[in-house]
Amino acid sequence: MLYRRTFPNSDPMAWQILSSTRPEITVQLPNRLNKESIYRLVASVLDEQHNARCKTIFLDFAPLQFIDSAGVTVLSNLIEFLKKVGAKTYFKGHKGLSGPVRFLDDSGFFKQYLKYSLVPDAQVRSTTLPLQLVEYKKSYGYVGFDLIPWLARALSTDELSLSTIKVCFQEIFNNINDHSEVKIGCVFAQHYPKDDRVQMTVSDFGVGIPAKVQAVEPQHNDQQAIRRAAEQGFTTQSTVRNRAGLLTSVRPC
Repeated sequence: MLYRRTFPNSDPMAWQILSSTRPEITVQLPNRLNKESIYRLVASVLDEQHNARCKTIFLDFAPLQFIDSAGVTVLSNLIEFLKKVGAKTYFKGHKGLSGPVRFLDDSGFFKQYLKYSLVPDAQVRSTTLPLQLVEYKKSYGYVGFDLIPWLARALSTDELSLSTIKVCFQEIFNNINDHSEVKIGCVFAQHYPKDDRVQMTVSDFGVGIPAKVQAVEPQHNDQQAIRRAAEQGFTTQSTVRNRAGLLTSVRPC
């Protein structure tokens, strides 16, 4: 499975920290942090206008019992967003070293945000493509030399057989470059050998597919906008590089 999440669905230039009489808030992570629960987490941190609810936010890992690739990338994007608007983010409940916390530690999450691993023997698992914030200008190298070789090993196949998927990811990063203010995609992937399944997620600070389509064709609702974006040849950009549009990303993957 492949996900691309845009976060949040608003004009990035409008982001700001809310004035609040509360000096800080604590937000508990969901028991299961996945594509079904990520929006509840975001709503706990941001208001309806996508402003940070407080200047200091503690993320409590104690309730967390499961996290998948979508959860990892959106959690990372949320922290990056708060950093961008000047809010301070702190962790709590992570020192109990629960299973999901150990998984995040092995995936490089805490090393990314605390600058150290929680346990000395933390290391990337063979079934994991570790968390990575990828700038657009480095994305083609990352896809070709990191992502595709990892996927080939996970699927026990050769890299040439993944050429269509390679194009798919390159198109995703083209979309990030065209539609995101930050030009960075957060990438994470996990192989589940027992289920014969690989889940890969790219999450970014884009304005969102519906909002982008509606800016060009305002008559569409969100569902109609997504269908329109997937039509052959449709794109909101005039750049030749990105003329393939969303169809390239959704059809092979």
